[in-house]
Amino acid sequence: MSLSPEIIDVRGIVGTSVEAVSNAGAMAGATVQSNVAVHGFIDVNGQITPVDVANQGVTIVSGVNKSDQLVGSYTDASGTHGFVRVGATVTTLDAPGAISTLATAINDRGQVVGNDFDRNGEHGFLYANGQFMALNVPGALSTDVEGINNQGQIVGSYMVSGSIGSHGFLYANGTYTTVDIPGAASTTVTGINDSGTIVGVATGGTGKGAFVETAGQIDYFTLPGATSVVPEGINNQGLIVGSYSDSSGNDHGFSLQIPLMGGVSALSDLVPPAPLAVQTISLSQSSAGSVLHFQNVETASVVQTAVITQ
Repeated sequence: MSLSPEIIDVRGIVGTSVEAVSNAGAMAGATVQSNVAVHGFIDVNGQITPVDVANQGVTIVSGVNKSDQLVGSYTDASGTHGFVRVGATVTTLDAPGAISTLATAINDRGQVVGNDFDRNGEHGFLYANGQFMALNVPGALSTDVEGINNQGQIVGSYMVSGSIGSHGFLYANGTYTTVDIPGAASTTVTGINDSGTIVGVATGGTGKGAFVETAGQIDYFTLPGATSVVPEGINNQGLIVGSYSDSSGNDHGFSLQIPLMGGVSALSDLVPPAPLAVQTISLSQSSAGSVLHFQNVETASVVQTAVITQ
């Protein structure tokens, strides 16, 4: 079986990160511009719309659900805050007692997860019905929460004293379960769908990097020309999104469709696509109606088109 990734580059000089994908197929993330300004975006059927909260210099969109509700973080003069955007309404999230707050994912029920930082380190949280609930793996030095599905299952990673690497975890029905990829020195879990398929990164030991695990089957994957790959999410249709770095240090977003019941049997299953010629643009300077064409260099055929909206 052959699987071909799509490169997603809506970028300035530095790069693009795709942070989330909804069950309706919308993707969201951030672009880093040449002046180090960071802008969020949402891509719905190729319509890419910039997302800048309160016109601040840094906005990152980390989650999107099927209703195109967005979560993420923004930075202003007072620090870093989480946010939820529903339609045109933006609600700031500041966890109680936190120095900074990051919202990382939202499910179709509107439940939000994220992380906050205080003088004691990093903690996870669940935000629902206007209330924060702390998520801390028992005995952990720090807890990092990255994903939530529609069953309320939550995934992330944690660190313990004396350990160099991290451990993945699944939180469900009040119970934390450690998720460690066999042979790897460090495991980070970044996303989960309603079937319980998870994605993440396993390194050190026999860990080979980006992985997808479904029904007990663990498969690693990489991308052509990548020096590192970080999957950030997976939806119910088996679409994985994330980002990767190339040998020049540039960051790119990607999407990769896998069979719903698994089937990524080896790294060799990924078919290296022909190089893509990517038009570099600045979201902050582009006008509505600007069109991006991603072309196959060998055939000159357009393989992906995006339209900028304001």
